[in-house]
Amino acid sequence: MLHVHQSPIEATTLRRRLFELWERTGVPGLQRLAQGLPPHERAAIASDQDFLDWVSTTLMDAFKTTGDPEVFALLFELNRGSFLHSIQSG
Repeated sequence: MLHVHQSPIEATTLRRRLFELWERTGVPGLQRLAQGLPPHERAAIASDQDFLDWVSTTLMDAFKTTGDPEVFALLFELNRGSFLHSIQSG
């Protein structure tokens, strides 16, 4: 079952935070998402949910490569409900 969720963060604020994280980490996909673009040229964004999915995926990749706690903080903030559900179910 596909879990569709709305961002708990307003779009302008989310883009600003993505840009700040790009400045901290240098991860190109974060800059592209901050500009409202897909994280790379082969990707597509057809809906708001696609955008949020790409944000989460890019944040996971950025955290894996940088270990930056601010990246993880935003990832958790955006996916808190899903994370807590998984923790409580497991």
